[in-house]
Amino acid sequence: MPTRWEHLRRDYATCLRAEGKSPNTVRLYLGAVDKLHAWCLAHDGPDDPTEISRIALSTFMAGLTDTWRPATCSLTFRALQQFSGWLVREEAMTRSPMARMRAPHVPEQPTPVLTDEELRRLLGTGALIGPDVVDGLRPVVRLRF
Repeated sequence: MPTRWEHLRRDYATCLRAEGKSPNTVRLYLGAVDKLHAWCLAHDGPDDPTEISRIALSTFMAGLTDTWRPATCSLTFRALQQFSGWLVREEAMTRSPMARMRAPHVPEQPTPVLTDEELRRLLGTGALIGPDVVDGLRPVVRLRF
């Protein structure tokens, strides 16, 4: 007999697919639910996701920030927000324990930019792209230099 977690997870997966969520989104959302469930099992958490408290969710998220990158923690948080919201919409809960929680901070990471010399060498060799493309890019690159 399926547990309450398994029953609600299955129904949630069905609803996500019915809403036309991409397979990647479904995988991400269900992965977050599975991680939370595994954490609850390991930490004597509730047997029913509708009984999880805000402090339990905060403790779970704090544990993630110790081992995962900020962006991964933020994605997990947002996936669990969706699950909690779905539980409320399904009237399995009256209020989401995540209602006033804040997502983990994700620091900006600047995208590396090629230096002028690196760009000159790259365009000079044409190694990564064909000669027609290089010739087409030369006027644009000249504007930069």
